[in-house]
Amino acid sequence: MIHEVDHCVGDASGVLLVHRYGGVSASFLLQHFVSHFMKNGGNVVACCLSDSETFLRTAASKLAIRVEPNRLSCIDLGGFLSTSLNVSGGAVVDYLKERIHLALKNDVKNLVVFDDASCLEAFAGEMWKVYFSRMLLSLKHRMSAGSLIVGAVGEGTVPLWTEFSVRIAPIGTGFSKEISAVVVIEKSGFRNGMPSRTYHACIRDRSAKFFVPGAVRPLL
Repeated sequence: MIHEVDHCVGDASGVLLVHRYGGVSASFLLQHFVSHFMKNGGNVVACCLSDSETFLRTAASKLAIRVEPNRLSCIDLGGFLSTSLNVSGGAVVDYLKERIHLALKNDVKNLVVFDDASCLEAFAGEMWKVYFSRMLLSLKHRMSAGSLIVGAVGEGTVPLWTEFSVRIAPIGTGFSKEISAVVVIEKSGFRNGMPSRTYHACIRDRSAKFFVPGAVRPLL
């Protein structure tokens, strides 16, 4: 678990978008939320271009959590999209939305994660952002209280008001060899309280260490 993310976001609900710049991976952050929801008995729906079942099991194994088959669903975005090559962009997103909706549960908190929503651009061009935003709003209104949607997207803006956003970008030279990225966590300006928080980070495939900017030791 990443304590700095917990401190900033806490038991977030609604929509959190992760903006990735320069090809930096957001897997460590998605796994943080997957682990949190699994630990607390939530229902997880993973929409991943990579192997989503492995993604979920890796997150669970970190906390020695037993994976309950009725508490997780894996949607292979690559396979799903490859079977929809002759369908319009809007229809593809509608089909995906219904697949996700069928996997949601009314009696527990739900987590829906997208490891790379930008893949929808291949079907709808720049309109993918509009379709994706509409889908997230629809899912948000269908989900039980306390549920969360976490979507990783590439560079650029998505026309959607979100409760939280995270920006992850590679960092230039001149820092410790442990530092590979800068992470900025922001709460919507319409919500009370937290200003944006900026951290330096050492990001691996499935984990990350956070640093206060200028510090040489990671936060514990």
